[in-house]
Amino acid sequence: MYIAYKLALNGRVDEARVFFELCADEFPQGEYAYYCHQRLGGIYRERGDRDLALMHYRTSLEINPDNPAAAEAIKEMETE
Repeated sequence: MYIAYKLALNGRVDEARVFFELCADEFPQGEYAYYCHQRLGGIYRERGDRDLALMHYRTSLEINPDNPAAAEAIKEMETE
């Protein structure tokens, strides 16, 4: 996951997406699974893919109900 984070910070979003997807798929209940889904939500939101963005934000919130970033993103997107 650290690799994905660093890639995203350096503007290599497509490559980061691959690593976040891998993290989410391979470790669905892992410690950072909620974060991977949250980041994927952000990536898809930026690309204009509302359905995939919401799916990942909701999954993030299901894994970690105390995730204010995902809750806020869902709220914002549902009112857009």
